[in-house]
Amino acid sequence: MVDARFPLAVGSHCYTATDTRRTLASLGALWEHHGHATRLSTGVLDAARELASGAASCAGVTLPTTDDVGALLDTAGAACADRLDTLSATDLARILAAIWGVFSRTRDLTVTHRGTVSSVHAGRGLPKPRVEGAAVRFGGLEGDVQRARTHHGRPQQALCLWTTDALEVLRSEGHPIGPGCAGENIVLDGIPRDAARPGARLIIGGVEAFVSSYAIPCKNNIGWFTNGDFMRMHHQRGDESRFYAMVTGEGRIRMGDTVTVISDR
Repeated sequence: MVDARFPLAVGSHCYTATDTRRTLASLGALWEHHGHATRLSTGVLDAARELASGAASCAGVTLPTTDDVGALLDTAGAACADRLDTLSATDLARILAAIWGVFSRTRDLTVTHRGTVSSVHAGRGLPKPRVEGAAVRFGGLEGDVQRARTHHGRPQQALCLWTTDALEVLRSEGHPIGPGCAGENIVLDGIPRDAARPGARLIIGGVEAFVSSYAIPCKNNIGWFTNGDFMRMHHQRGDESRFYAMVTGEGRIRMGDTVTVISDR
């Protein structure tokens, strides 16, 4: 049976049922990404509590009594994901909009870095083929294909990015990895690997975006790491993680374009 709620429009972005369910189920994990190695402001904490309360109310569940904001978001998000079939399109769109209203404001944007696009990658498989440039839509880079939408392809995963800084560190450790190997679409040169953190703003050529989360390593990358240690690029292992971005302004990018990253470090 066709579910008339999907695809679900949330502002300029479009969610499938799978996108919606998995976004809701990942609320606690997204909070961990944004709070990693940082102290979030009281305003952000209060907004996240309000988000959890609203989502829990829609799902008809009571939140636990705790000061752990991540636990509140995890409970509320899991409940909404479990009860997806009972929630209206209006409620789902409101919750999703609220999620990115909170997570797009987690960073104190006081530091500006400028660099260039070192390479652009789009297509099937790994390594992703290098291209001169491409149009970037709200759904991602034109010509790019993910193996499966279960773990990839949600609006907040429209672009996967990395820095030459991070790649050079990994190569210095002996890992046989290069641009495009780990499925990233854009490699940035001249940007410190610890600057593009969840909540940071990006201007890449004619494209505007914000960093939505870190990219969790996948076993398909095992061949690029000595001893198969593909988890080396997990954000909890250092600043060499790839990162996802949600597109807020469409445009075109090409190799050599100017990049601006606005972050808190």
